[in-house]
Amino acid sequence: EGYADLKGLRRLYRMGYEGIAKQIQETIERELDLSVSVGLSLTKTLAKLASKYKKPRGFTAVPGYQLHTFFRQIPVREVCGIGPNTAALLHKRGVFTVLDYVEKSEAWTRAFWGKIGVELWHELRGEMIYSLNVEEKTSYESISKSKTFTPPSSNYDYVRAQLVRNTESAFIKLRR
Repeated sequence: EGYADLKGLRRLYRMGYEGIAKQIQETIERELDLSVSVGLSLTKTLAKLASKYKKPRGFTAVPGYQLHTFFRQIPVREVCGIGPNTAALLHKRGVFTVLDYVEKSEAWTRAFWGKIGVELWHELRGEMIYSLNVEEKTSYESISKSKTFTPPSSNYDYVRAQLVRNTESAFIKLRR
């Protein structure tokens, strides 16, 4: 998972944000042989929600003026940060879609869920609360390496060889 701030790049690349994001997706798939889903929107929360929308290998761009249309079709449980228990509680309060959630008042959200809920409410309304950290990461809690098999395989030797390859890559990452 990664995030990129594309502000100021349209003139440099002579294309819109959608074109830049699609080019990033194509480059990752071509050079790293990884399928990626890309979400493009106003905030990290919105971009993550958009990237989940058309997995795998999907591309979803949601400009601010189309948020309400996009939210109408997204269940509130799809929002990162809203777990099954919170979603069930929101359902009891008549909140089933992301649109239902963002149409609630800030006061209602604060009373229902406190600071975290209000921050999420602002992010979903296109107001950046969670800033993008562009500093190089120097310490890790965990290290992972994943690969999507295309096409899927049930061949034991092939899967084992891929596991060994990914393990080796994870150790290379650990040594770095």
